[in-house]
Amino acid sequence: MGIKVRDEDRRLDGAALIDAVERLYAFGGMRLVAVHMPEGFYMRDRSGRRYARGSMQLPEGYIAGAVGAGDAFCAGLLLGLHEGWEMPEAARLATCCAAASLSRPGASEGILPLEETLELAKRFVERKPPVAV
Repeated sequence: MGIKVRDEDRRLDGAALIDAVERLYAFGGMRLVAVHMPEGFYMRDRSGRRYARGSMQLPEGYIAGAVGAGDAFCAGLLLGLHEGWEMPEAARLATCCAAASLSRPGASEGILPLEETLELAKRFVERKPPVAV
């Protein structure tokens, strides 16, 4: 598609991100388009509802590796949606799963049981969402 969502200094361009998601959604047949990034995530569903959430501010030394954080985010989001959770709760789980994954160097070593994973939302402050919805 050729949409650059970051400028030369690697800062996120929120308008370009929204445009990219809308263009992806326009391909058709999708129930949801979600983009996960270090700043958080942005998504749009079939009804046109949009949702954004900031990532967690993790303390110095917490991140042992980034391998698997995006996959953990997706797994958390899919689990929440599969279980019939509302988008804010599914998104909270997804964000917590990504944060848990970052705590260890391997792809799945940092994944915790569900309740422990959700506790991360109480331990760490959430950043401002990457775009306003």
